Amino acid sequence: MTLRTRLKEADGFGVIELLVAITIISIAILGLATALSNSQTSLTGTGQVATATALANQQMEGYRALPYASISLDTNYGATLDTTYKTDAAYTSTNNIANPSTTDCQTAGTNGLCLCSTTCPTTQNPQATPIQQTITAPDNHQYRIDSYIFTQTPTAAGLTGRPLKTITIVIRDSKTPTHTYARLQTTLDQATN
Repeated sequence: MTLRTRLKEADGFGVIELLVAITIISIAILGLATALSNSQTSLTGTGQVATATALANQQMEGYRALPYASISLDTNYGATLDTTYKTDAAYTSTNNIANPSTTDCQTAGTNGLCLCSTTCPTTQNPQATPIQQTITAPDNHQYRIDSYIFTQTPTAAGLTGRPLKTITIVIRDSKTPTHTYARLQTTLDQATN
């Protein structure tokens, strides 16, 4: 068989090969584009979780730096708390945020929110942290920081211990507050702070 005969028999074969090759390359490029998009989404989410964790640690370090008696929440935000805040596991129905008690915090705070320093002042503690605040982080994303302080006095075998303050920091998406990025919790007592 001569070269001329072979070329005549292969008419149109190059076009079919070309179409198959373009289809295969298109599918491969589409797969790469999807993988790139998914990795970008994953990196963004991971970055937001890392930023939220850093914000939670920063907020917690602020509490750890305060004297035990000064660890409290600013109750001026009590009227604006939403359902997301009130349905969190760190919040209990015995919390009285809008109208803090004027009795000793260790008594008023038992099974509730510590709203004051050792003796509740008539004005709010200047070192108190807002219950809820929204900040813009360096990644230009807005985060909502919810703070909870729960006090309780442990008892065992009829003995009463020192009051403990359990601090919970929850970092949420400010636009979708039901989406939680980070949660950090610690318990402090007078001896460790």
